[in-house]
Amino acid sequence: MKPKKLGSWGRNSKQKSDQKKEQSNSQDKAPALREQVHKPGQHVESEKLSTNLKENIKAIKETMGPDNVDVVIREFVIATKPKPTPAAIVYVEGISNTVTQQFAIIQPLMFLSTLRPDNEQAITQDELFNYLRYCLIPTAHSDETDTKQGVMNHIVTGETVILIDGVAKGIVVETKSWEHRGVSEPKTEASVRGPHEAFTETLRVNTALLRRRIRSPHLRIDMMRIGRRTHTDIGICWLDGITDPKLVEEVKKRLGAIDVDILPYEGILEEYLEDQPYSIFPQVQITERPDRVAAFLSEGRVAIIVDGNPMVLVMPTNFSTYFQTNEDYTERWMYATLLRILRLFSIVNSALLPAFYIAITNYHQEMLPTQLALAFAQARENVPLPAFLEALFMIISLELVREAGLRMPSPVGSTVGIVGALLLGEAAVSANLASPILIIIIALAGLSSFILPQYSQGLVLRFIVYPFVILATGWGLFGVVAGVMVIVIHLSNLTSLGIPYLEPLWRPVEAFRDTFIRIPMWLMIKRPRFLRPQDSVRQTMTIRKWAPEKHTFVASDTMDKTDQVVQDAQSKQAQPHQSPDAKDQKGGGKER
Repeated sequence: MKPKKLGSWGRNSKQKSDQKKEQSNSQDKAPALREQVHKPGQHVESEKLSTNLKENIKAIKETMGPDNVDVVIREFVIATKPKPTPAAIVYVEGISNTVTQQFAIIQPLMFLSTLRPDNEQAITQDELFNYLRYCLIPTAHSDETDTKQGVMNHIVTGETVILIDGVAKGIVVETKSWEHRGVSEPKTEASVRGPHEAFTETLRVNTALLRRRIRSPHLRIDMMRIGRRTHTDIGICWLDGITDPKLVEEVKKRLGAIDVDILPYEGILEEYLEDQPYSIFPQVQITERPDRVAAFLSEGRVAIIVDGNPMVLVMPTNFSTYFQTNEDYTERWMYATLLRILRLFSIVNSALLPAFYIAITNYHQEMLPTQLALAFAQARENVPLPAFLEALFMIISLELVREAGLRMPSPVGSTVGIVGALLLGEAAVSANLASPILIIIIALAGLSSFILPQYSQGLVLRFIVYPFVILATGWGLFGVVAGVMVIVIHLSNLTSLGIPYLEPLWRPVEAFRDTFIRIPMWLMIKRPRFLRPQDSVRQTMTIRKWAPEKHTFVASDTMDKTDQVVQDAQSKQAQPHQSPDAKDQKGGGKER
């Protein structure tokens, strides 16, 4: 009998069985190969440095790449007796200071190593290592490492590593130097009064700006590194004796749980630290002003500085930060209170004004006075679109103009934003696509979103306007009120680092101390209670111990003399003026 031909199902089942056998065989043959597999950027173990200089240089070249032109390995000889010792320095060109390397590393090792008092005697390699590190290298900071991974981590951050033949350790010398932007004025938090300094992209410059404002030994800056490939430096700033230690531990726990390849932006870190990542409200405060960070730290908050980013994260935050700026504390308290009420009004304006227009136009015309209702009807008489599409068209148009002005170069962006908005509004009214009243309402809502001190807070208002417009279109003011209730309930359940988001609004005493209004600074005796500070008192109870005195002016001898001098001057001016010739003639007549 002829063998039966296998069908497609039979061929597929046979192929699957063969594949399973091959997979099982490969799994049995290569158990050691699987053990060596690790995550990208991570090393299975930190290999120790060898005592052979050539092997260490070879390992560095293999890890960094043989064709990597910015990795420099400079070999030289240390003049030790009775036999010279080979050595080498390893650094990355462009982020290391070559002047420091030349005068603080190469020159002492090559020319001054023979000045040792006991140079006639042979020394061990450990003695040579300690002598070079502690006696010959005149730098402010030096360290040592005994692993190959440690050498890589140090040189990619701008430090220089000295490798010595016969020593299984390397000397790490501080030579960091790279081009960076200087301290400039804030771009997103400009102010009229107060400091005009902003953070930069360099971590040490930012910590120096903080140290300059908080000259206290209790300022703690704990360092961490995140990113298996980028090894981004993170600075955790807090004030010992004021900040609650539980807040600091919680921040460190969340940062320690982050395991990513790269961390290029502080916004990515913000998403990892949020309590509720699906909320539209920001749960981390972002600022570029050192004075604001210093003020937050003095209240008991925690600041996070990310190397390479000019923005600093502050936790925990709350809803009251939406209408607080640094100028509230540089101006008098009554002006600051008025501006805060204006910002609170702008929040309601930006989120609800278009929705109110749609609800009143479609459902609640009886709420308007007769003249105003007739003005609304006359303005929309020639508009063919319903109120929902009319408002949605203008809101999206405003967003397009705003984004175009933001992304274009600064000299042109402001001009494009203003001219584009004017032309677009005029063209929409002329083409009967929108009513003049709606143009005014959308313009007021857009301007209100710009009043908030932070750009991310304005994004929240720009986002929630769409759900309110939809609710107003379907259910009128009832839908708008329902939407407000949902947002209030959501804010009540929202937390930032475990602290309620609406703190301290539900505390009657603290709610009107430094939230909607600002009381005088000499009355802000205690720090915010919801932050649980270790030291709640920030100033003495009675600072204004003096009473204003009314000065009364009493006549004295000095005043009498002054009055006499004034009277003499006035009498001289009242006498008739005589010419010099008349005086001479009068004098000559007397002589004759």
